[in-house]
Amino acid sequence: MPPHNKVPKGAICQSKVFYNAKWTREVDQKFIKVLVEQAMEGNFRAHGVNTFVVSAAMVAVNTRFGEDFDYAYCMQRIKKLRKRYQVFKWIIQLSGVSYNPITHKVDCHQSMWDYICREEKLGMAYMLEGEHDFDELRWMFQEDDANESANNEVEVIEISSDHGDEDGPDVVR
Repeated sequence: MPPHNKVPKGAICQSKVFYNAKWTREVDQKFIKVLVEQAMEGNFRAHGVNTFVVSAAMVAVNTRFGEDFDYAYCMQRIKKLRKRYQVFKWIIQLSGVSYNPITHKVDCHQSMWDYICREEKLGMAYMLEGEHDFDELRWMFQEDDANESANNEVEVIEISSDHGDEDGPDVVR
């Protein structure tokens, strides 16, 4: 972590937000790995019914780690993964934030971190540590990105002919 970026008072680190005594970083990685494999095979849909896929990931995690996570808990984990992805994607797209795609860490001035932490929908200063699963999460939630791009509306502005433009409407994004 760069020395000039300080986590604001009251912010909590990633390990306290993402993990607990049972759901550890290792469990998370296995869960993500199975979901990404399913996404690569076209079986996982970011906003679809994924009963088989989530069940497969749940069984893989429970078998590997001797746990008893249920389907509902695994669905909550997917929601948390989506939020992690959306937050980190938002952060790296901000002007003034530099992103290292190899380490998946970000750097910016303290004033930008303060803005990120104040942002109502985020409040996630813990992203200062980076998002090491960003590539995998991108695979899982690329459908979200495609839908986001498709939903960008195009505004058509009519230019009156008294301005000398007779070609028709101009398109502004």
